[in-house]
Amino acid sequence: MKKITSFILALIMVFGMLSAIPLKANAQAPLITAEGWPTVTTTTANLRGYINANYGIAVTSAWFEYRAVGSSSWITAGLRTITNQDNREFFHTLPGLQSGTQYEYRACAINTNGQIGTSTPLVRFTTTAANPSITSITIPK
Repeated sequence: MKKITSFILALIMVFGMLSAIPLKANAQAPLITAEGWPTVTTTTANLRGYINANYGIAVTSAWFEYRAVGSSSWITAGLRTITNQDNREFFHTLPGLQSGTQYEYRACAINTNGQIGTSTPLVRFTTTAANPSITSITIPK
């Protein structure tokens, strides 16, 4: 009888502790937007993202994903930890882009429940074309 009583008390303690853990019912991924058109040069683009809503669940990280238009693979850039939930903007400068190329990007964020939000629609931009350089001049005789 003593073993049964101990087992029942242990079950009550475990279930009592579990019920004290707050569960987020119907939790949602963060709502994210890629803001405005990026400022671009021949090889860089300045990206801006914004966390519109976190639905009461803290956002822990934010980043950007980009690719050349037509590519199926995303490249991750600008991963940052979010510590201030009031500061909802995040930025990143992409270096090393190809001149005269069209790219698309999206902003992303993850919350403490592991739910990832990505911005839609994708934002497209084209890096400026490099100016041709003259390497030699031939003057006919």
